[in-house]
Amino acid sequence: MFSEQSPQGKTFRPSIVRIPRKVAAARAILRKSLCTTLTVVSICAGVSLELNAQAPPPATPSAAQQQERKTCEEHVVSPPPPQPQKPPDNLADGTKAALACEWIDPSGVEQVLNALQFLTSGPQAPDLGRQVLNELIKGDRYPIDQGVYAAAMGDPDANGPRVQGLPDFLDTLAKANTLKKKKPDDEDKLFDSTKDIVDEMFNSGGSGKLALVRINESFGLKNNYLGLYQLLAAAWLDHDETDLEKLRAAFEMNTDKLAKQVAAKITAAKN
Repeated sequence: MFSEQSPQGKTFRPSIVRIPRKVAAARAILRKSLCTTLTVVSICAGVSLELNAQAPPPATPSAAQQQERKTCEEHVVSPPPPQPQKPPDNLADGTKAALACEWIDPSGVEQVLNALQFLTSGPQAPDLGRQVLNELIKGDRYPIDQGVYAAAMGDPDANGPRVQGLPDFLDTLAKANTLKKKKPDDEDKLFDSTKDIVDEMFNSGGSGKLALVRINESFGLKNNYLGLYQLLAAAWLDHDETDLEKLRAAFEMNTDKLAKQVAAKITAAKN
């Protein structure tokens, strides 16, 4: 794995030291990634609520963390140097920046994964938007993001959106990242990294192979957002948020190529 840096060579998040995941949390994430029927979805919803009820609220960010977040946002929406960095100045960019920064915050990954799972798995209840909004807020330490997410999702209540939000919120959630990878310069290096992640999943045991079979099925049915969720959820068991960001960047750059890396672990390539 390689560390992602800004063009100036500054890392926007402190290095994360990998630690083993708690068994209960690992089982909960894996269980949710396999949800494909109404019965299983109802079970997973209960597991998610139980897990989230036990999680402490995110700590209030310090001044240094707030500056770090500002730097992260500017990096997401700004063009490469030498042009000046700028903060988000519209809802679409603000939502993209908030989600990208939450995805790489260790205290927010579980909740962003839950939000993606709600939007891609099982039947969608009328209050789905409210459930997703609650998850995103729960994992976000920055109060201003509550208004950003609510506006982007159309201010949802128990009956659905009350106003028109962003039409592509799911796509933004799935692809949000800070890496700014571009074709063709960054493609080979990025997909070498995602191939390593997929290989490690395959070699992790029977559970990894079963996860890859389900992910491959979703991609094969062109249910790409579900496939990405299942891939991220399975990878999160043994990888950190840096690797999850690479997978989202690869999904953004070339979804079919990422799907083919998964498929290659199921059947041999044809000559």
